[in-house]
Amino acid sequence: MIYDPLQHALTAAGTYRTAKNYFPSAVKEWVEVKDTIHCEDLHYYARANTLFTACEDNAETRFSWFPPLVNMVKPLQTQGSIHSINPTASIQSKAQPKGNSADG
Repeated sequence: MIYDPLQHALTAAGTYRTAKNYFPSAVKEWVEVKDTIHCEDLHYYARANTLFTACEDNAETRFSWFPPLVNMVKPLQTQGSIHSINPTASIQSKAQPKGNSADG
């Protein structure tokens, strides 16, 4: 048996992983999330058959803080958004929280 910290490091580095094809073959069409440059953190809400994702809307602010480990100079005013995606109808929409406007 390999020493535990070494075993952990090798596993975290992907040494024991096998290559898999993660491309979903059942996808009929991709849903483009408009007015964004990057989306992440997809969450599926089964009761509504809806995906929710957090998106970055501005390339300048995105790349001024990312990666965060080396770029902690000053706080930034960033613009992000939450989008919902209906996977059955292949449509998306930008969420507008109550009491907030899109401009501000």
